[in-house]
Amino acid sequence: MSKALLSAVFFSVMALQISCSARNYNSDFIDAYYAAPGIVVYSPAINSVQSGSVEVICEAAALSGVSLVEVDAGNFSASYSNPEPGSNLTTNLIFSTNIVFTVSGPENILIRAWNRLNTVSETNVPIFIQGPVINVTSTIPSITADTNLVLTGTATSSGGSPSVPAVTVTAGAGFSASFAAAGLPGWSAAIVLFPNRVNTITVTSSDSAGITTVWSTNLICDQTPPVSSGSTFPAFTNVANAAQANITWRPADNIPSNVARTIVIQTGGTGVAARSWTNFTTNFSLPVPDVPLTRGGSVTDIVIVMDTVSNQAFFTNICNFYPALWVSPAGNDNAPGFADSPLLTLPNALELAASLGGITDIRAATGVYDSDDGSECILVQGTLLIEGSWDTAFSAQGNFTNQPTVIRGNSGILRAVSVAPGANLTLSSVIIDDAGSVTGAEGGGIRVSNASLTLDSVLITNCAADQGAGIFAANSIVNISNTAVILESGRSSILQMNGGSLQINDFCIGWNYLSPAASAADVLFLSGAAFTGTAGVFLTNTVRMGADLFTLSVGGGSFSLSESVVSGNGGFQSNVQIAFTSSPASCSLVSDTFAGSSTGYANIAVSEITSVTGQDLIGNTFSSSGFAVLYHDSANGDLNTSADLNNPAETGASAASTNNIVTP
Repeated sequence: MSKALLSAVFFSVMALQISCSARNYNSDFIDAYYAAPGIVVYSPAINSVQSGSVEVICEAAALSGVSLVEVDAGNFSASYSNPEPGSNLTTNLIFSTNIVFTVSGPENILIRAWNRLNTVSETNVPIFIQGPVINVTSTIPSITADTNLVLTGTATSSGGSPSVPAVTVTAGAGFSASFAAAGLPGWSAAIVLFPNRVNTITVTSSDSAGITTVWSTNLICDQTPPVSSGSTFPAFTNVANAAQANITWRPADNIPSNVARTIVIQTGGTGVAARSWTNFTTNFSLPVPDVPLTRGGSVTDIVIVMDTVSNQAFFTNICNFYPALWVSPAGNDNAPGFADSPLLTLPNALELAASLGGITDIRAATGVYDSDDGSECILVQGTLLIEGSWDTAFSAQGNFTNQPTVIRGNSGILRAVSVAPGANLTLSSVIIDDAGSVTGAEGGGIRVSNASLTLDSVLITNCAADQGAGIFAANSIVNISNTAVILESGRSSILQMNGGSLQINDFCIGWNYLSPAASAADVLFLSGAAFTGTAGVFLTNTVRMGADLFTLSVGGGSFSLSESVVSGNGGFQSNVQIAFTSSPASCSLVSDTFAGSSTGYANIAVSEITSVTGQDLIGNTFSSSGFAVLYHDSANGDLNTSADLNNPAETGASAASTNNIVTP
């Protein structure tokens, strides 16, 4: 080749490169040339319902040419190659085929296409193959002891699919039955089951287009294999805490002792794994949950006994775990009473706790629990804790101010709570409201007799009774803290203790009203009771016109009041804040504050109606305003100065009669 020709070729190539660069030839065109084929599906439509044969029509396009199109669906596969030579591949290729599906249900058609450069793209076409509709109309238990079962149902075409010519039912001990078109759509099969094993029941129906629908379920046929009379299974159903139950299992005498057996324990519940034993002949333990169910729950223990010829026996034991009982206004009294399925009413919770035994804790969600039938809202027997102010999910406990649980009596209820003799009740974070009447006998809010009562964070309000409108206790042990008794209506008393002992701490009795039939009434009436009070408040309790009011009436027993406030209690007659109607065996008033009432004409802070000697009178503050007499001593008369109150000879107190202050 001459130099002139070589030079001409060189400059021609350079000019071509410059021209290509000017047209951005290496970007859009090259990208499109190398791109994978695009696929358009004309048939079938995505998520369409199809029957029998499905026609697939698609088109693939690529700038470099389409070399191959392939369609796959289950066991079906078809492909089409471009017939043009490799250098002349057409840029568009249309492909069609038919796919025959034989089983109803969801299917997916995968379409792939390759270009000249062997770059591949794919698309999915999900469809649903509509076959016969099988409906089993008979009820099938999950477990049965009978080897005979009648199965009924229908098999029909749907959505324009071809008619259903036949139904086949298989199950159990080689059972098989077929039903021709003349017997459809209804059919009935008398099935024979394998005893002592899991049976699979299958119903198969094919329509005239060859589409098959299959319905299947498992059924346990439970027949006890031969066991000796010494074999036992525990029959417990409810426990308060996790435990173990023993099973004694011995094969019957007619079973060879060298037959290998396997026992598998399947236990429901959190954290419990399956157990298995082999070659057993005597005792073994049936485990219950290793992890306690803190919100309550049911655990099903299943014992599966299997011999070498695969005969099986199933024994089940359902154990309900009750660390507590749960109650909610959104509950149901037919529920088991777990945190996730609580009861509706407190009486039903108490009844269930008594019937189960060992359950001592009832947790009540926020809301109102009312009753207008019977003598009380709840009757407590045995030992029981009722704790309220739980949120509705029982995940956190508040208090009666921000998440109140209210036990409400409504009209016609004699009282809210009765504590039976010998019982031990603790109430926590609840409100007792609107129970009793002033014509009722004892305890509009709570009545306790020869029993024990503990109140913690309780509000008793709007209750009424003749004696003990808020609380009446006879020969009982009562402990109260963080509790208030307010806005009650009584005749003779608001809180009454006949014998027994009363201990209060951080307690308030206030704004109560008494309308006695007699000439006097008491806010706190103590008769022969051992009383200890700390940080109590007795405030603004009143009495009907013409009657006297004793805020604390002490008759015998023992009496100790400290760090408490007695203020503003009284009516329009004689008002005594503390009245000793008979001498207690021991008595002390320490660091208490007494303030009088603006009403009444003979207001007395402390009065010895019967002589009291040997008491401690230490560090008390008496406000002279509102009192005619600060301390009335039965022997020495009225004492109204600090000097008198700090003189044991005047008060009759022990040597500890000091640091008492009189303020204006």
